Amino acid sequence: MRPSALPRKAIRRRSSRYLRPATTAFGVTLLIFNLTSCIGGAVAAIGAFSGGVATKLLLQDMDDRATHVVQNAAASGSLVSSKAARDVQLLIDATRQNLHDELDTQWDKLDNEKIGLLRELNSQVDRIQDISGDFGRLEDTAYLDTDTLVSRLPFAEKMPRVRKVEGSSQYYKTDGDYQVRITSNVFEPFGPDTQVFIGDTRLTVAEKPPYSAVLTIPNKMLHFRDYQTSDIPLTIKTRIEQKSWFSKTKKDYVFTVPIELFAKNPAYYQMDESINAEVPDLTKVTVSKGPLMTIPGCGDSGCNAYYNVCTPFPIGAVYTRTLNLYDSFSGWGGFGAVTVGTGTVCQVYWQHSHNVARNVSIDVEYHPLKPEVQHSPIVLKPVVAGKAPDALCTTGIDGSNPTPDKPTAPVAVGTSNTVCWLQFGKSYLADFNPNTKGYTLAVHMFNGQNYYVVDGVTDKTHPGIELQSLPLSDTKKAVFKILEPVW
Repeated sequence: MRPSALPRKAIRRRSSRYLRPATTAFGVTLLIFNLTSCIGGAVAAIGAFSGGVATKLLLQDMDDRATHVVQNAAASGSLVSSKAARDVQLLIDATRQNLHDELDTQWDKLDNEKIGLLRELNSQVDRIQDISGDFGRLEDTAYLDTDTLVSRLPFAEKMPRVRKVEGSSQYYKTDGDYQVRITSNVFEPFGPDTQVFIGDTRLTVAEKPPYSAVLTIPNKMLHFRDYQTSDIPLTIKTRIEQKSWFSKTKKDYVFTVPIELFAKNPAYYQMDESINAEVPDLTKVTVSKGPLMTIPGCGDSGCNAYYNVCTPFPIGAVYTRTLNLYDSFSGWGGFGAVTVGTGTVCQVYWQHSHNVARNVSIDVEYHPLKPEVQHSPIVLKPVVAGKAPDALCTTGIDGSNPTPDKPTAPVAVGTSNTVCWLQFGKSYLADFNPNTKGYTLAVHMFNGQNYYVVDGVTDKTHPGIELQSLPLSDTKKAVFKILEPVW
């Protein structure tokens, strides 16, 4: 349902087909209006209106432009922009239904009150299009208060509409139901004349009089995609009484609210641990002096005996050779094969003298150790009761499956091409090396935002999503958690 993400330069504001600068062409003059709202104040100018356009076409044009913003905002993970565009779409939809008898009327033939609403709606569409260059930031500045907008326009304030949707964005949960609270304005949204559907399935609701209700959506009813956002329509079908001097009739209204579903795995990460280590310095050599070893005569004339003559050297250092082979007696013996063990080098000595004891020794040359900080990738382990599931990792973000819609690697954290995935509201445990010096955790959110945690300190926070970490303890463990979004 989502389009592919568009390159940043490709996201441009789509101008209205009907609200453009005045021109003359082929002898037809576009009319310029300077209107005043019914409440006495000047209505914000939005340029030139082309006369003769049906109201339904003007509303459809606004809806198309808002949809364009929703699509690009969703593809870029710009949740606040997406919500602002969806809010104005709800208001456009309510306007369309309340002007149902005048949709074929030229918009410029409506009364000033309704023209004022159209102008306000158009200015809001313009506004959310103007912030399109900021897609990809969770903290973008788009915010739409439809109550404030319509309160300035008596006609809009009285028309039936969905005022507010709480829970229009949902994140994946392994258990527990999902809740959505919907508030209307002048109609009882979930009375006997109202039906509510999620997709094609009818829901039961809990009323919160006078104008709100809470929908409980069973966990199994929402199907989240693994690595991309998606949405599912929530539809309210209701009948509202239309009062007049002569009769009371009921009109059918249909309100559709898109419920946005975050990806099951909304973030991936790489984690690098810095470890205090010692490594061989291949530019230097050091000699370890061996102790003297007394070798007795082998007994009978013509006898042979074999002994290991050993010298210690630092564990981890690189052996190069034995040298300064010492024998206190010349002849009737000699040094043979060398064996290199952990922290020791031995060389065979052959004793061929039956009655001469001798002292022997060897020295060992090696590349010494030097201090170095090494880097090692860490995979976070999900913290759950019972047996923890394996961490979800993929081979990279360079096109191999599965990958997110917009793969953008965090700044390099080691050389590994593997990325691993996180879920909202889950805790993850990191086990560190006993000689750890510190760590860097780089998290890439599905909206394009990067977060970095260095030795327990996060470089940024956000009111919508926050990466929570606990500092290293004496047990060399830390817990990380992506908090639930709070839009």
